[in-house]
Amino acid sequence: LNTDAGANVGAYADAIAITGQAGSNGFSASNYDLSYVTGDLVVSPRAVTLTALPQERIYGDAIVLEDTAFTVTDLDGDNALPNGELIDTVILNTDAGANVGAYADAIAITGQAGSNGFSATNYDLSYVSADLVVNQRAVTLTPLQQERAYGDTMVLDETAFTVTDLDGDGALPNGEVIDTVILNSDAGGDVGAYGEAITVTGQFGSNGFSVSNYELSYVAGDLVVNPRAVTL
Repeated sequence: LNTDAGANVGAYADAIAITGQAGSNGFSASNYDLSYVTGDLVVSPRAVTLTALPQERIYGDAIVLEDTAFTVTDLDGDNALPNGELIDTVILNTDAGANVGAYADAIAITGQAGSNGFSATNYDLSYVSADLVVNQRAVTLTPLQQERAYGDTMVLDETAFTVTDLDGDGALPNGEVIDTVILNSDAGGDVGAYGEAITVTGQFGSNGFSVSNYELSYVAGDLVVNPRAVTL
């Protein structure tokens, strides 16, 4: 049998030709007027599985999925396609991950691009989704220095603080806002400067702010107790 058809998936009519024969039990071709009828050849798609790899991002950052983060499993169990063909990238999509958490099977493959003669029509491609993890966003809250006069009751200004976001500015993602912090100090009985005497123990926010989306760290602030003015 011989064929020069079937390079790609498809049905090839009359593609298999008989060019000779061999027999037994005394068979001799010279005793026969042999005629040959060609047969059809069908090339079926090759089963290949593309599996997305898990990916991570930080809360508030744009979702930029890495389109080379996937594996290929060929019909014979390895990752090599026939004829040196390659799948270089996949098209990934997710609609999950608004808040911090682990999202199972949230990254879906919706297509692929290849090279070295790769054609998707030659393959029976199946896709396996991957997990997406959204990690907390690092934010630092730092109280500003506060002052009081000796003898006055300590009333800390809970709006006197700065926010330092992951990217170095004071703006949280999505327009979220930290409005106030809970401040505490047990220092400052006498006149003097008390380094790192004001501590942050909590915060309140708005515009969708949720503390669970943030990895909050607190820097202590200074307290100054000034002499009390007295006229004799």
